[in-house]
Amino acid sequence: MAKGSGAGEELAETGGTSNSAYLAVCGVAALAVGAAALFTSVRRRAASAASGARHSR
Repeated sequence: MAKGSGAGEELAETGGTSNSAYLAVCGVAALAVGAAALFTSVRRRAASAASGARHSR
């Protein structure tokens, strides 16, 4: 074996637990729900403003 191959050495602990992936997925899901709600509200507001402008003529 090569001298610098690191065979038999353990990697350092990073502090991550098995819950880290679960928390990351939940965070991404919450971010997606928030972005969808924001997009929907802006789109609805723009649609109501456009329809109001058409009826005011």
